[in-house]
Amino acid sequence: MRALWVLAALILAGCGDLVTAGVEQPFISPVSGPAEGGTTITVYGEGFRASAQVRVGGQPATAVAFKGQGILQAVTPPGPVGPADVVVLHGERVHLALPGAFTYQGVESAQVSTITPASGPAEGGTEVTLIGSGFTAETSVVFGGRAAREVVFINDQLLQVVTPPSPPGAAPVTLFKPGTSPTTAPTAFEFVEAVPEVPESEPPRLLSAQAVDHTHVLLSFSEALDPSAADARHYTVAPALVVVGATLRPLDAQVLLETTPMTAGATYTVTAAADVTDRAGNGLDANANAAAFDAPLIVDDGILPRVVGAVSTGNTEVLVRFSRPMGDSALVPAAYAIVQENVHPEAAYLGLLEAAFVNAERTAVQLTTYSQSAVTYRVTVSDVADLTGQSLAPKTQVEGVLIDPTTAVFAGTAANAGDGTLVDSDGDGLSDARELRGWVVSVTTPAGVTHK
Repeated sequence: MRALWVLAALILAGCGDLVTAGVEQPFISPVSGPAEGGTTITVYGEGFRASAQVRVGGQPATAVAFKGQGILQAVTPPGPVGPADVVVLHGERVHLALPGAFTYQGVESAQVSTITPASGPAEGGTEVTLIGSGFTAETSVVFGGRAAREVVFINDQLLQVVTPPSPPGAAPVTLFKPGTSPTTAPTAFEFVEAVPEVPESEPPRLLSAQAVDHTHVLLSFSEALDPSAADARHYTVAPALVVVGATLRPLDAQVLLETTPMTAGATYTVTAAADVTDRAGNGLDANANAAAFDAPLIVDDGILPRVVGAVSTGNTEVLVRFSRPMGDSALVPAAYAIVQENVHPEAAYLGLLEAAFVNAERTAVQLTTYSQSAVTYRVTVSDVADLTGQSLAPKTQVEGVLIDPTTAVFAGTAANAGDGTLVDSDGDGLSDARELRGWVVSVTTPAGVTHK
C-alpha cells in the first residue's frame, strides 16, 4: 500500500491537499508552462517550512502554499522562454535548488515540413495533409493567396486541408497563426490541369509514406479505397515496428497508421497487402505496394535529460522516471546501480534482472530487481541517452547546493506473504529482507584483535 501511495504522489503532482513527509530526490510537476506565467507548480522535497518562499528564474512565485514538510505549491511568475531554476528559500537561506527544472514556453509559430500530396487539380478539392509543428485549431491556410476551402485541426503536428480553385502552376502555402508572424512552407503546392478519372479496372497504387510523428505514418494512394483499408492487419512495417491501428482519412485516398515508437532518424519500409482494394474491388498493384520513409528527428533543444524520481512499486519492482523520452540505452540493466544508503555499497548491492519502458512517452522505466529490504536505496543511472542522443545532465552546484541529475533515492519494499509475515525462502529463520540488507563481517585473530 505504501508503494502505491508513493507512486500516486509521484505521478499525480498537485492533487488537492496531498501531504507527505518528503521525498529524498526533489522534483517539480509540471515541468513547463507559458512564458506569461500563471502555471501552478508542485515542488516535492524535504523539510519545507510554512514560511518558505519559491523563486522561478530568479523571480518570486506567487500564491506559495505549504502542503506539508515535503510539498509546496506556487504559481510561476512571467519569465523568458527557456529553462529556469526553481529555488526554495527559508528566509535568506537556500533550502532547495533545482537548476533548469521549469521551462518557460513561448508561442510557437506554425511550421510546415511536408505537404502530401504535393499537387492536385486546378479546380481544387484536393485533400492535402500538412505535417509540421506548432499547429492550433485557429491556424488558417492560404494557397497562393487563396484561402483553403476547409482546414481540419488533427493535432499540433497535423492539419488536413482542402485546396481552393487556382490557376495551374506552383502556389506557395502560407500559414497564419494568431500571435505569430505568417510562415510559408519550404515547397509549394502544384495546381495542375484536370486528369482523366482512373478506370475502374486499374488497381490502386501506394504513392508515398510519410512519418507524422514517432508513432504515426501517413500513406497516400492513387485513388479512393474501400473502407476495409482501415484494418491494421493489412500493413507491415520493417524493421521491427508493429502497426496497432489504421484510419481511413476523408476522401478515402489516405490511411493513417499508428505504430509502436520509431527510432529517431531510422529508415523504415511499409508494405500494404493485396487485401487493400479500391472502391471497385481492385486489389493493390503488386508493383506499387511498398514505400520507404524516415522517422522524424527530435529537435535537440539543449535541455539535457535527468532522473526526476524513483519509487519501489513492489518487492522486486522499481519505477525510475526521466525528464525526457529516453533511447533504448535506458533498457540496459547494467545502466542502473542500486545500493543501500549510508552503508558500504559492496555490502548492500541490489541486483537487477531487466528493465522495460512502461509508457509510450518512454519517460518511465520499470526495473525488475532481486528481493528488496525495508531500507533506503539509491539508484544511479549511467551510460544512457535520450532519443536525441543527449546523455544525462552532469552534476552542478547552485548557490552551494550539489545537484546530481543521475541519481534518486527510494524506500525499498520488504517481501511478505500477504498477511504481513516476511518471506523466508530458504527456511533458515532469517527473512529474505533481512538476508539482503547487507552484513558486516567481523574476524577475530588468535591474538584477540577483531577486524571488521
